[in-house]
Amino acid sequence: MASMAAVRRAAPYLILLLAALLPVGRAVFGAEAVGAFDQIRQMPPWNGPKPKQAWDILQADSVLQFYVWRKLVIEDGLTWVNPYSFGGSPLAANSQSAVWYPPHVQLRLVRMRADDAVDLLAWFHLFVLGAGVYALCKVAGAASWPALASALGVQLSPFALAWLGLASVPTTVAWIPWLLTATVLCLRGRPWAWFAVAASGGLLLTAGHLQFAAYGLLASIAVALHGLWESRSWRGLAAWAVGGALAAALAWVHLGPVLALSGESHRQGPATEEGYAAYVGGAIRPHELVGRLASPFAQGNPLVEPDGLPTEYLPAITRPGANYAESASTIGPLLLVGALAALAGPRRRQAILWWGVALLAALLAVGTPLNRLLYFGLPGWSASGSPGRVVVLMLLALAVAAALGFSPQAASKGGDRARVAAIAAAFLVMAVGVVWGEEPYPAGLPDSHPAEVVWMEVFRRNGAMVLLWGFAALLVAPVVWERPRLGWLLAAFSVAFPVATGVTALVRTGDPSFLRERIEGVGPSDLVAIVNEHWTFVGAPRALMPPNTAAAAGIRELGGYDSLMRRAVKAELDAINGRDSSPPANGNIAFVQPTADPDRLRRAGVTQVWSLRALPPSFGPGERHPRGFWVYRL
Repeated sequence: MASMAAVRRAAPYLILLLAALLPVGRAVFGAEAVGAFDQIRQMPPWNGPKPKQAWDILQADSVLQFYVWRKLVIEDGLTWVNPYSFGGSPLAANSQSAVWYPPHVQLRLVRMRADDAVDLLAWFHLFVLGAGVYALCKVAGAASWPALASALGVQLSPFALAWLGLASVPTTVAWIPWLLTATVLCLRGRPWAWFAVAASGGLLLTAGHLQFAAYGLLASIAVALHGLWESRSWRGLAAWAVGGALAAALAWVHLGPVLALSGESHRQGPATEEGYAAYVGGAIRPHELVGRLASPFAQGNPLVEPDGLPTEYLPAITRPGANYAESASTIGPLLLVGALAALAGPRRRQAILWWGVALLAALLAVGTPLNRLLYFGLPGWSASGSPGRVVVLMLLALAVAAALGFSPQAASKGGDRARVAAIAAAFLVMAVGVVWGEEPYPAGLPDSHPAEVVWMEVFRRNGAMVLLWGFAALLVAPVVWERPRLGWLLAAFSVAFPVATGVTALVRTGDPSFLRERIEGVGPSDLVAIVNEHWTFVGAPRALMPPNTAAAAGIRELGGYDSLMRRAVKAELDAINGRDSSPPANGNIAFVQPTADPDRLRRAGVTQVWSLRALPPSFGPGERHPRGFWVYRL
């Protein structure tokens, strides 16, 4: 009997482990690796074929930053210094390389090949995320099948999968539900919970993405304060505080260098009204958030490149800089029904907590005045990314509420009326999402423009998707409420929805071997200036060995791409170029540009200049490299 009970307890975690393979199995068990490698391979000097999927400037970072950093940190065993980018730059201090993150340290000890490490880490963190949501739902009071359905819904959500290649995000986000679980247990007086806070908090803070870590900490504070209000357990709050302090101490090997470098960063500066306007300008638009609650592709599929347009994801065209991952708010129609139903059940007090977190996150995500409190009130927040990223807390909170709404305990006097109201509310939200949630047709374009055809196709497909899956969710919910033993239908729906709608295809994979190819004529003592100029939000740029890819081949370059770049380095490159060295599309990139002064390049130690086009005579005679670019030797 004891063994059967152990099997039942372990079964949900085994299901989550296997479900995490749905988007990454082809990489884990095949020759590919997680990352948009085909997007980069099409560029010189590799000159590969045009990829089948549309260009995505954010997904390109999966290769330009995260694959390269994982190779340097895990495979090459580097810790403090990256010898390749910017002619030598901090590695541990850039935060997102996550040098001291414990799983990275373990893989570094065995010098695992980066191609395998990125796949294993993606699978592992999808599992950790799902398992954490399951544990959080259970401590919140949910039954096993509803908790598993919520865990699968988050694990296979567009948010989790669209960000998976941007490795510092999943490594950080995966620990948020574990920290919240430990926080709840602390306030309940569990004697060992302070250690769980320390462990999950330490992993969260060393995982690399400090903006998402901050969201996790803010959610933990909210849950702790709510727990104190509910239980008046000052001892529990003290235990939580001790665990948090220990987490910060354990993570200081990572945080200390990062904070020191942040003071020298080119992005660091006083919070200003102009900066705030730009910050909230990157927020999710309300119609995007509502439109995507139940439908993952309400504004178009970012993988598709239709005839006449660079991408089907229309916000990227109408608002340069808008990105699918930044506004991935889909919780799915079934969990939406459960979350609404939770507001009327006997667990509504717990549900109100999670709905409160969800609504607060939604208000921050769409750029309301609440954002001013963070932007001007928290040091360093003005240098953080899009406020839309806080939507992760909305998804986690709604998932917990949904698990409560589908649990058998949710039955109560008047429960039938409440459930009918929940179904009606979910139907209304989905209908509003279809009608209002579409991206507006680009103003000023004629009706004959390809955008009109794409807009109509997206609208038609989105309406059909919501009608089909929304109707299925509205049928499944009453069945499970009446017969809790059929709770497995919830988990089955949570798997079928992302698979059938194409959400699992959001994880881009490819062959990274081209990055390791030897480039003839350059040695380890050379410092190369790779001349580029353009980097675009929409449509693949024609760039020569874009920043950081040289590091994968062991080539030292003067330019680079880093999450934290020293002001002095940026100023030197600006002086060499005679203008801003960063393209408008990405301020963390610094190119050597065609306007560069060859004398300044020589003084910087550059021995070779590479360019797609011939440079002025001041660079001296150039020669054509076999791979099709010009080489100038200084």
